[in-house]
Amino acid sequence: MVLFSDECAIYRIARDRNVVFWSKENPHFTQELEHNPPHVMIWAGMTSDYLIGHYFFDGPVNAASYSAMLGTWLIPQLRDRGLLDDVWLQHVWAPAHFALSVRDILNERFPGRWIGRGSPTSPAPLPWAPRSPDLTTPDNSLWGTIKGIVAARRYNNEDLRRAVEDAFRAVTPKMLRRMSQRTWRRIRLCVQHHGAHTDPLDM
Repeated sequence: MVLFSDECAIYRIARDRNVVFWSKENPHFTQELEHNPPHVMIWAGMTSDYLIGHYFFDGPVNAASYSAMLGTWLIPQLRDRGLLDDVWLQHVWAPAHFALSVRDILNERFPGRWIGRGSPTSPAPLPWAPRSPDLTTPDNSLWGTIKGIVAARRYNNEDLRRAVEDAFRAVTPKMLRRMSQRTWRRIRLCVQHHGAHTDPLDM
């Protein structure tokens, strides 16, 4: 089975990012955004039967923090569930994922069973396509669900962590299966349409 994984920032106050304004004339619109507003950075992994997470990073995601997450948290989580020797770990193109220390851990604990930039060449390289978050279950389903639950109220920093924990507890086995089905449907659509972005295809 494939464990699709990703990190996400959950902000205390919902904010729009990558806002696009379409107009025939320049509206001269500006919007002030708070620099580095209060948020939590989390990691999660998903299969059709398991939601592994959430993991709170204490600071930015870099080679050291990602390696620590893998070695001290994820691998024990998978071992406790009896999945460590069977699961294929997928992650994306974030710089921390490509660090040599991270790849050393992955090659040792997931020999030939991880998908990402710099993946092993034996039996075959399995790089994850850049700029393809629409194919990962967290990005195409989970984060929207978690953010929707959290955004229902405003929180201070401590309450934000509890809100994220509550939102993860609200994810049911039925929701997991539905999210997983959407991911594999999108992967098939991507193959059928020669690598096209799947958001407009998956309506």
